[in-house]
Amino acid sequence: ARKEREAQRKNAQDFEFELSLGELSREKIYKIYHLAFCDTALKNTKRLILRIRNGSEVLVYPTEYIVSDNFTEKVREIIAA
Repeated sequence: ARKEREAQRKNAQDFEFELSLGELSREKIYKIYHLAFCDTALKNTKRLILRIRNGSEVLVYPTEYIVSDNFTEKVREIIAA
């Protein structure tokens, strides 16, 4: 299983998701992190890269999470709540 995961990470496409610090609370950040952790699965092929916007500054955080196509929709639901 570990070798499969490593091969998948090497072949994964980048999936960039941009968040604004003004939209987030500590609880929402935790929920997004937890969602990425739970959404990670062998069948998915998109490596999550978080772009955090703080005013004019953009911080880029590549992760080891491989997420599904509907990850964006789930994160938007968390932000809207």
